[in-house]
Amino acid sequence: MGACDEMRIVEKSETTNDKTIEDKVYKFIEQACWEDGNGGYTGTIAEAVGVNLRLNKTFDIKSPPNWDDEHDFIDEVAEKWGPAVVCRATRDGEDIGYAICGVYSS
Repeated sequence: MGACDEMRIVEKSETTNDKTIEDKVYKFIEQACWEDGNGGYTGTIAEAVGVNLRLNKTFDIKSPPNWDDEHDFIDEVAEKWGPAVVCRATRDGEDIGYAICGVYSS
């Protein structure tokens, strides 16, 4: 069985913060189940088994984006076929929100 890395950046807002991000990720998972199916092996966040908040970890977004940095970060914080992981995201040292990532079965 294979696996796919995925990362999405969610910016902070009045409705997206440390208290609400976990619920938002569960909604992403639910939406992905509808869009990609829930029969397994989609390689998307639909395969996540729960949510793991790791707000002590930070992913710094580089310009231009660097796939190797993203892949290495996901390998560091996420478990293969585990939960979606939520970390902080920064750009140029400024806290912009959250990096939601995982390694999902495909």
